[in-house]
Amino acid sequence: MALNNFLESAQQKLRILTVNLRGATIGFGENTDVWSIQTSKAEITQQSLRRFAEFQEAELVGNDENLKVWQYTFSYALGVRLLKKDDKGEDDDENPLLVISAQFAAVYLSDGKLTEDEVNAFSRDQAVVHIWPYWREYVQSSCFRLGLSRPINVPTFVLNGSDGAL
Repeated sequence: MALNNFLESAQQKLRILTVNLRGATIGFGENTDVWSIQTSKAEITQQSLRRFAEFQEAELVGNDENLKVWQYTFSYALGVRLLKKDDKGEDDDENPLLVISAQFAAVYLSDGKLTEDEVNAFSRDQAVVHIWPYWREYVQSSCFRLGLSRPINVPTFVLNGSDGAL
């Protein structure tokens, strides 16, 4: 079965239950604050991270042992950081101005057990689609709470083509 078929099969079996924040950090770089970011004359660039972090599967059994439901949790680590260009015009990777990172988990229920191929296809191409709006909102609201006059832009999540690639 092709990867797209495994993804389609997983999509048909899974029902989204919730998306939860599992952990987060926000930090300014050394000798950096909101004012220094907003008044900097240097060019500031943005780097992003998106990585599948963890998968969990649990079989849930009700009062009737014939009634089984599977719970699937897909977690992603996400991050964004602001970097200042150094004197040579290169990103100063060693001294980020601001780092915002979080881990979100999307929890699904299924009446049937997923195969390993279905899990792999779904974790690669689909679960992050449900998490992404929560990540965007988290970055936007964090920027507001930090007092940044221009929030960090996290673009909408777009899948390219039918293979699920970004």
